[in-house]
Amino acid sequence: NGTFHTINQILGINEPKSEITCILYPNPTNDVLNIQLSGNEKSSIVSLINVDGRVVKQKIISSSISTINMSDLPSGIYFIKFISDKEILYQGKIIKQ
Repeated sequence: NGTFHTINQILGINEPKSEITCILYPNPTNDVLNIQLSGNEKSSIVSLINVDGRVVKQKIISSSISTINMSDLPSGIYFIKFISDKEILYQGKIIKQ
């Protein structure tokens, strides 16, 4: 019928609920990846994801210092993601030699 309506809607970006600092070392790693988290009082799920998007390791972290054993994984690039209360707290890249 030729009538157009203009709809104005404001879209926003969800800000993280908590700001955390994450230190991952050594990177690149050969076997054990050390994790230091600060600013997150809750436990979080850490997922290690290969370049195909498949979760290859997953672990619940409830302290500020933890490790992930990567010795059984092939060399390559992996992505690491920390999730707490369905919110992504941190994402990064790890190189396994």
